[in-house]
Amino acid sequence: MAKKAYVYNGSAWEDLASSVSDLSSYATTVDLDDYQLKSVAGLEMLVNRDFAATASESFTNVFSATYSRYRVLISAFSAVGTPILNMQFRQNVTNVTTLYFGGSFQIRFDGVTAGVGFNSIGAIPVMPHMHTTGGSVVSLDIYRSATEGIVTGTGFNGQQSGSYQVGANRSGMTNFTGFTIAPESSTMTGNVKIYGYKEVI
Repeated sequence: MAKKAYVYNGSAWEDLASSVSDLSSYATTVDLDDYQLKSVAGLEMLVNRDFAATASESFTNVFSATYSRYRVLISAFSAVGTPILNMQFRQNVTNVTTLYFGGSFQIRFDGVTAGVGFNSIGAIPVMPHMHTTGGSVVSLDIYRSATEGIVTGTGFNGQQSGSYQVGANRSGMTNFTGFTIAPESSTMTGNVKIYGYKEVI
């Protein structure tokens, strides 16, 4: 049996089809498009990339005026040793190699802690100790403000079974369009996912 839609006219329920013969005043293409835009506000995936046995991995022209904030998820392991994983912003195809400021903190499973501040260094240490069998992950939020690029992140490294936090900025830089990640030694294998925060009001 077919179902019918009804509307209340103030005193009784009426069949919608007979009560409202013209729906044009109730919904327009503009209304529907606006509703669809609002329904997809949130994180929008821009990149999902696997890489293997590489000394560095660059992501060029992934940042734009479309989004002011980004979420970057990195899962990676090294071929040899436990190197630090560094990140540098990019301007088109050129890595920015100076003037990074910030600090990081790590606490291991056994309670041992380590913290370090960095003043005008050449890259941001986004993962303190990569591991040769996986288990090292980090989640970064990247902000493109009017005066600087800011990175905040939390992660876990399998080599020392410890959690990790980092915060850094590159002052005086607003037009970066991407970034490069690279272990300080060896090569790496893993995956990077990049999301833009889609804000619709």
